[in-house]
Amino acid sequence: MLPESFESPESLVTLSKECEFLCKSSKTCLRRDLVCNGFPNCPNTGNGANYEDELESICHKNSFLLSLLTNKIFWSLAALSMLTLLIFILLYTFLRFKHFRKKNNQF
Repeated sequence: MLPESFESPESLVTLSKECEFLCKSSKTCLRRDLVCNGFPNCPNTGNGANYEDELESICHKNSFLLSLLTNKIFWSLAALSMLTLLIFILLYTFLRFKHFRKKNNQF
């Protein structure tokens, strides 16, 4: 019996060296985009619900980095921080250059 979220055989890939994710209980390969997508995709082998591809131990490792990469607020703050830093560097350079010119013109 397959889980309700299991849509079609196209979501499975052949068992080979290029297997992106192996469902250990059913010896089935899944595409990487089906792992940690919020739905169990490993075929059920009859011993209860099979959530191998949704285990927290697997999904938690990548979820923080993935959430940072897709988080608009994070990227907005990062861009704003870089822009602020650039403005401070330019302002510091300008003031140092102005002070240097003023000091050299006094002679």
